Amino acid sequence: MIIKPPYGDRARKGPGLSAREMAVKAAIEADASRYIELTCGHFITVETKERYAFCAIKSQFGSVQLYCENCDDFYYHVPPKARPIEDIPQTPLF
Repeated sequence: MIIKPPYGDRARKGPGLSAREMAVKAAIEADASRYIELTCGHFITVETKERYAFCAIKSQFGSVQLYCENCDDFYYHVPPKARPIEDIPQTPLF
């Protein structure tokens, strides 16, 4: 007699990752792949920013110009767009 698992070959093999383990793995990958957008349109990684930190140009207004390897020049960082603030309703919810 041959014992076959249910669903045949589609059966899950071995212990899978739990939801918590998948969340931790996704957070590590997101943290490791951070990109910074420059005004030239190119992206640089955090590691590249740290590598060229010694030659970053600080302007008199407090902003910092970062080095772009593709353009071979310094450009400003494009800040992320702010989310719109939702209006608070005047009537109570209860």
